[in-house]
Amino acid sequence: APELASAELFGASREAPKVALLDLEGQGDKGLAQDVKLATPLLLISKVVILVELCPTGPSKESILESLQVMMQAARYVSERQKRKDLFGCLHIVLRDCANDEAECRDIIFSLEDADSKSVRTDEHAEAIRRRNLIRSEISLAFEAEPKVWCLPKLPQNEAPPDYRNAIPPFVAKVDELRAALGSQLSAPKLLDDRPLTGSAVADLMPVVAAELRSGATALNPPTLMDRVGEAEIRRAAEEIIARVDAQLSLLEARLPLELVGLQHELASARARAREEFGNRIRGAMAAGGDTMEALVREVEATLANRLDLPGERLLRRNGDLLIGRSQAVEKEFVTRAHRHFNELTSTLE
Repeated sequence: APELASAELFGASREAPKVALLDLEGQGDKGLAQDVKLATPLLLISKVVILVELCPTGPSKESILESLQVMMQAARYVSERQKRKDLFGCLHIVLRDCANDEAECRDIIFSLEDADSKSVRTDEHAEAIRRRNLIRSEISLAFEAEPKVWCLPKLPQNEAPPDYRNAIPPFVAKVDELRAALGSQLSAPKLLDDRPLTGSAVADLMPVVAAELRSGATALNPPTLMDRVGEAEIRRAAEEIIARVDAQLSLLEARLPLELVGLQHELASARARAREEFGNRIRGAMAAGGDTMEALVREVEATLANRLDLPGERLLRRNGDLLIGRSQAVEKEFVTRAHRHFNELTSTLE
């Protein structure tokens, strides 16, 4: 389960949205295809992606690029190449127990190699270089910003202290630097198809992605995914508004009977507020959608109007019955009193 952390951990204000920390476990257990399925949903929604590698003797480009290959397979799985630009968030490579220079490590990992160099003596070596270069080019395309490499110095003890601030000064300084960089990137939302992924959008997106992955789809389409998120957002907005109005009408029913004009005014006001709220709730989905989204909105608006009108009509009938019942009770009481007074008057005259 995701752990929600305060944005203050990354230098943001207390009022900033919380940050979900997710640890992708289980990689390598069932092969590359399963790893890709595990990674794809998280890569789509993560603003920051951190890969931690233990490298006391310096980074191994083969090992690190092999780990990143899963992410690039996910990028190829998600969409066509021309749609992969900035598909994922910001990539950070954290090298544990590493005393090397960060610029040198970044060059080792991400700089392109020359497969035609005289030092390349075998076809296998040249092919390995081409594979690594392909991963590098795909990383550059798929992630929002240039990848960052961080070298965390080795701690003198086997276990890190519970509070990293109690570690050696170089370790503390590097973690602080990393936190500041993460905080800066987390200040902007993760986008998918140029649309911000809010909490509700993520909740709607995950079942869609899971269904596509289970179906064996070979190329998920971000615009289509986000259209389906927009559809879910529109339908959820209508259902939540209907539930809220139903609760309001239940309170209104408890006050019956009311004067007809007053009741009609309250019902009209409730419908107007519901329509206005619905329009405000779906504005973002409408702005990003096309003709299909407009057709869906018209359909949902008709359903919403019907779901709001029917309870109102029932309340009007109920109110009418109660008013009739009240008038009959008043009439009966009037007749009873009149008979009583008439009988009393007749007895007095006799």
